[in-house]
Amino acid sequence: MPVIADRVEAEQAVHLREHFRKRLKLFRKISHTLDELPYDPRKG
Repeated sequence: MPVIADRVEAEQAVHLREHFRKRLKLFRKISHTLDELPYDPRKG
């Protein structure tokens, strides 16, 4: 299910928004490493 980060951030309490942004940045960075497989599944 897609999540709209701006909307979720706006729903957070003001004092938690900076923490939310830091965690979002971290998880986006991690997700980029998961985009690539260590092998090509099309090659037997």
